[in-house]
Amino acid sequence: MFDQAVANYRDHLRQRVESDATELFLQLTTEPEYAGLRINENYGLTILHQDGSEIPVRSAGAEHVVALCLVGALQKNAPMQGPIFIDSPFGRLDTEHTKNVVSALPSMTEQVCLLVYEEELQPQLARELLMGQLRAEYSLRRVSARHTELEEIGGRNG
Repeated sequence: MFDQAVANYRDHLRQRVESDATELFLQLTTEPEYAGLRINENYGLTILHQDGSEIPVRSAGAEHVVALCLVGALQKNAPMQGPIFIDSPFGRLDTEHTKNVVSALPSMTEQVCLLVYEEELQPQLARELLMGQLRAEYSLRRVSARHTELEEIGGRNG
């Protein structure tokens, strides 16, 4: 009976993660023919076409979007939630995907820390898309080969 309860819980959680990942994916993708995501036998996510077939080959940008969706869905379904730290999340995304991701970040968790280069995400674009939800903004200032300082340059503390 215990094994069956664990299996039922796992299946229910799997369905919730798949549903939440799909909901986030549909917010992030710019491809109108994509219908959602499905958890595959390896617990990865497969993109589904609107005709129900699987998308067999994905671009690096699509892989990145799918990975963000998995992180967001796992975060939403975790028994304890915490901040999400993401390093260089926009390097492989086009401008529209970048805008979609930045706009969706506040719905993924209460706190997201992005480590980005200005070439990936222009600070003014982030400020506009986050519409006052930006808590703080920092920059790294090189002092020497052995010393870098962190400087607060924008946002609001809280």
